Amino acid sequence: TSKNKWLYFMNSRTKQRKFETALSSKSVSHLDRTLAQSENQTWTALLTGKLNTNILLSTSVIDNGVNITDAYLKNIVIEPHCKVSFIQMLGRKRYECDELVDLYVEVPSKQDITSKLHRIDSLIRCINMYCDNRTQFLQYMWGKLTDEIQSLFWINNKQELVLNNFAYTELCAQQAFYSDVLYKMQNADDSLSVYPEIVLSWLPATNRQTEPQWLDSETNIILFKKFLDNYIGTIIDLHAHPSFYDEFAILAKKLRHRPKVKDDLRSAIATMNRYLEVNNQPYKFSGTISKCTLSKHECPSNSK
Repeated sequence: TSKNKWLYFMNSRTKQRKFETALSSKSVSHLDRTLAQSENQTWTALLTGKLNTNILLSTSVIDNGVNITDAYLKNIVIEPHCKVSFIQMLGRKRYECDELVDLYVEVPSKQDITSKLHRIDSLIRCINMYCDNRTQFLQYMWGKLTDEIQSLFWINNKQELVLNNFAYTELCAQQAFYSDVLYKMQNADDSLSVYPEIVLSWLPATNRQTEPQWLDSETNIILFKKFLDNYIGTIIDLHAHPSFYDEFAILAKKLRHRPKVKDDLRSAIATMNRYLEVNNQPYKFSGTISKCTLSKHECPSNSK
């Protein structure tokens, strides 16, 4: 058994399945609502506070009464959508004195959040259709609904279809949270920092032993610099070769900071220089769109 175990909370069973397939290892197990109350080895081990595999993928179903005391659980991954669920997920691990774990938070882009809102909106619309006319909903809609939508309901002792009010409340909370995040991202100079700052505000400062790190930032900067170094001193015609700007934009948008700029070819030079500036990169474009050059200068001592 590994001495460096992982607990990954996921919001989607579909995503959970993809991870299991990609990892394709006996050291990976999953837990969802279909397994949480059954007599399976993963759940049985969890009730004793242990993880029976190196990686446990779980939807947010681990009850508040379950305390994970496994000393080898060193990594927790969470996709938070509200403070309450975030604290509950993080709180499943019980810590000994001076025990530390690494917390990983998936940071969604504006496009990711927009997609999440579209999905949530469609689920809420279906619930509203059910509330407006239950008979018509069952007759004309039930067979066309996805498993995810059907899971929002349950059958009572009278064989009646009943809405899961907890699920509905949760969807409304997610809708409000992501709408607020999207609004802030759309109006921020550095949109990528909005989500992490919200999540960090949920943690007491005393619980943080190190400053947060972006896992892929160094790799992205290396690829970005390698691309730019190929064009230093070269005359670039952006009208004749718009693919240069497209490739620059793809690489630049993976960097830590994103300025609030117009993302089009007409303002290409200003846009590219702004990306370079906010990410402390020692390059500068000059000239016109049809004839620009890239130069490199000494990086300030406090830049990375």
